[in-house]
Amino acid sequence: MTGNPTSVLFDMGNVLFRYDPARRLRHISELCDLPEKEVQDRVFATDFEQKCETGALTAEQSLSEFNRLCGSQLTHEQFQGALTSAFEADGIVFGIAKELAITCPLAGFTNNGFVARDGLALLHPDVAVIFGNHLYCSAQFGAQKPNSGAFEGVLSAWGCKPDEVLFIDDNEDNARAALTLGFHVHRFFDAESLETDLRSYGFL
Repeated sequence: MTGNPTSVLFDMGNVLFRYDPARRLRHISELCDLPEKEVQDRVFATDFEQKCETGALTAEQSLSEFNRLCGSQLTHEQFQGALTSAFEADGIVFGIAKELAITCPLAGFTNNGFVARDGLALLHPDVAVIFGNHLYCSAQFGAQKPNSGAFEGVLSAWGCKPDEVLFIDDNEDNARAALTLGFHVHRFFDAESLETDLRSYGFL
């Protein structure tokens, strides 16, 4: 790998958004009038999430399957809100990303299905400003990070080469896989260390 990256690829959960699945469980429990343990057993202890995140279920199919599993009749908007209730924007990291967007190409990449991806775009008004049409999810590519097919799908869709991209992710396996493929990598722990690393690359 030679030279500095010219573009930045952000993970979403636990980077730009804090991620709390327990909050999602509580939200769905109240919405569907089911005990939290029953929601966990019916939905998240099954392969439902994997099917969503690998694109085996379309947005419409994922809503239908969720309602079948929970015995509910949620609308698309309610379902989307339920899936994204685990996410809370980190204002400091969003501020860094917004500053970056002025000077270099950015993209976002999340292990999620189509409904959650679109829901994340609605959670914070700056998502559209920062990423435009370059918010990608694993369902688009039929593979989840750290699978190489997921990264290759993003590179193809975005029109970048790995050594042109700084990849930011909190997950060690994802970071290691990206490094193996030739990405520059920042393993995310906090906004302060991220800002330091971005300055060392000349992004800020």
